[in-house]
Amino acid sequence: KNMSVKNKTNKNYKRSQKGRSMVEMLGVLAIVGVLSVGGLYGYGVAMKKHKANQLLHEASMQAATVSAQIMSGKDPTGLTDFGTGNNITLDTNSIAGNTTFKLKMAGIGKDVCEQMKNSKGGMVRDVDCDEATGNATITYYKNLATDPAEGEKSPTGGAGTEKDPVCQDVKCESGQQCIGGACAEVNPNTTNGCSKNSDCDEWCKDNGGGEECYCQITADFTGDDSACWENFTGQCAVATTQSGVTGGYTVSADYMTWWSAVNFCKAHNKSLVSLADLSITGGYQDDAYCEGSDCTRTFTWSDLQDKLGSGIYWVTDAVSCDLNTWKCTSGTNNNSCFAFFVNLSAGAVNYNARSSGSYDDGGYALCE
Repeated sequence: KNMSVKNKTNKNYKRSQKGRSMVEMLGVLAIVGVLSVGGLYGYGVAMKKHKANQLLHEASMQAATVSAQIMSGKDPTGLTDFGTGNNITLDTNSIAGNTTFKLKMAGIGKDVCEQMKNSKGGMVRDVDCDEATGNATITYYKNLATDPAEGEKSPTGGAGTEKDPVCQDVKCESGQQCIGGACAEVNPNTTNGCSKNSDCDEWCKDNGGGEECYCQITADFTGDDSACWENFTGQCAVATTQSGVTGGYTVSADYMTWWSAVNFCKAHNKSLVSLADLSITGGYQDDAYCEGSDCTRTFTWSDLQDKLGSGIYWVTDAVSCDLNTWKCTSGTNNNSCFAFFVNLSAGAVNYNARSSGSYDDGGYALCE
């Protein structure tokens, strides 16, 4: 009897096991589920961070373009829409009176925007998220500084009011403004009048035909070396450009005065070029004139003609003349009576009165 109980016990102990119980299987599935959810969540967060970093990089590339415009004294309002797939736009209302500017990025989603906000740093000073629309507003210093001490050195003027670099040290009399380094008191014409480009914004909406507009300035030459000009007058005009120009230049379709050329280039968010910009570095200093191989340069006249055509083009450089002896040399004061131009049809550097604006004695605006 005792032996049979012992054998039965051993038999049960040695019975082989097959499969798992339902409780064990449910436990395994629960663990796999938790791991899967955690993995998917981590993957989702990583992808949002990656997209946020990509968007911040793209926005900062566009911010560099805006900053370059502002810091060079140009009006960045023409950069309102960058045409990117992420709908990046410049908030033009954020410029005036601030050391910062803002870019807006539409429809990126709340979660990605929050990741951008968490990733801000460097030249990205702040990111604001609109929960309702999923839009982001990104703030930069105008000089793209990465710390407040440097950022507060940014200019605070509004769009179109930044001073040209050549105007930084120019002090004009009361009522005058600095235009390309020259001082002038511009009186609006009775028809379509203006004294600066921004005065033409409303006129341009009805008359610009989709083109940029500028304040076209004329003046009378007095022949007095101490006060060369009088009767400065401004009138709004469409800033029409020539076709077929290459090399990154913009050229006006018409001849104009020197002051008009400066404003024309501003209307296209560019600046009137200098002789140095054209790689012309000498040969003209003593008598404000050089021709052909006498002009020190690093190009051939034919190469420049291929890019611009044959014409006369104003440049920023000043010419100083003694009106009694008509001895003229290269000058340093853009408030002088005369300015240089480049004559590509003759392959020469020469000068003329800034008020010259006709086909016979004016020049095209050459912008870069």
